[in-house]
Amino acid sequence: MKTTARPRNGRIIHKSPIPSLPVFTLVILTSFLCAAATTFSADGTDGALPLKLSIDEAVRLATAGNPMRLASKADAEAAAARGRMNISLRRPSLSASTVLTDGDMPGIIAGPASVMPQPIVSFPSEKFSDRNLMLMWPLDLSGRTSNSIKKVNASARAAALDADSVRQDVVLETRIAYYDVLYLDMSRAAYENSVSAAEEQLKNDEAALKAGKIPAYYVERDKADAAMNKQMLAEAKREAASARIRLAAGLGIDPSTPIELTDTLIAPDTLEHAPAPDDPALKAASEREYSARAALLSASRASAPEVSVAMMYDRMSMRGDDPIDGTAAALFVSLPVFDGGMRRASRHEARAMLDSASNEKRARELRLKADFAQARLELDTAMENIDTTETAVAASRENFKAAKIRYDAGKGILVEVLDAKTSLTKA
Repeated sequence: MKTTARPRNGRIIHKSPIPSLPVFTLVILTSFLCAAATTFSADGTDGALPLKLSIDEAVRLATAGNPMRLASKADAEAAAARGRMNISLRRPSLSASTVLTDGDMPGIIAGPASVMPQPIVSFPSEKFSDRNLMLMWPLDLSGRTSNSIKKVNASARAAALDADSVRQDVVLETRIAYYDVLYLDMSRAAYENSVSAAEEQLKNDEAALKAGKIPAYYVERDKADAAMNKQMLAEAKREAASARIRLAAGLGIDPSTPIELTDTLIAPDTLEHAPAPDDPALKAASEREYSARAALLSASRASAPEVSVAMMYDRMSMRGDDPIDGTAAALFVSLPVFDGGMRRASRHEARAMLDSASNEKRARELRLKADFAQARLELDTAMENIDTTETAVAASRENFKAAKIRYDAGKGILVEVLDAKTSLTKA
């Protein structure tokens, strides 16, 4: 509906009875309220959709995002890089250097230690320039470098196996946390049923008290039972929420993320006894033992000579002289003579480290066998208890029904009903 105003400049102006600004404000306000309604739940908490996870999806998420798993993977990559760095000790190295000097005193100058082979130049007491290209190849006739490379490579393999062991631990902990949440959810549901039963009993007894059929202390006993069940329910809710927080932390996501589990807690139809697992931690212990043995071999050859071959091209020029260039080859033979007992102490240390690694490997073997046997025993016992537990639940349910019927008929007492309900909740 429009109204017509007086003409202005020969034109007729039409006005709406509702101003455009309030209409725009109303639209914006409505949009904001709709957005808020989809973002926040009725209780004022964040209304984000829960993350739905099966146990396999939880395992994949934990394997990809668990911080400890990622840290162990990075450690393995760093160890592999150290192995590649050590291999370079047996490969030829080439360096190029340029030296410019001027002064009134001759001397010897060495290049930076980070450049290998390290150039060392003797210069005269006048303006001098030198350009040098040097190639050096260690022959490793003593075998110290080879054994050192074996040691580092074995340590790298051990680090990779340790990372795989951490991955297995993360998978196991995730499965345990997942089943723990399922179990605590069922426990919470049991206490919710117990609270409902207690409140219904209280309501019925209050009606019976008004009719004069039961004494007043029955109602007080019902109130105490209802309060106790509510306390137990609150504890069950807290434990279930804490289990979800632990599960989220193990998955590598924010603990406040709502999680909904799609699998159920059921017993397997059959139980197959698998052989003992191929433990990566045991393999890592074997690699560390091999690394310690290689370190001992390297230390035992510390008195052998080191031999290297070097080839050099050099071009130098001095003030007033023509440039000189040429090539040279050298054979370096170095033999340690006396070091104050350092080599002997290194051998003793390497031998002790080998003994330690061997005993750690043996301890890991025994612990693996014991853990597997204990786990199999606990699983067998749990499977045997499933049938008896189901029988106990059915018997407790029937006992509660009978006690309730007897009490409602006036042939039983309240204590029998409460005891039967408590037994059913525990079962």
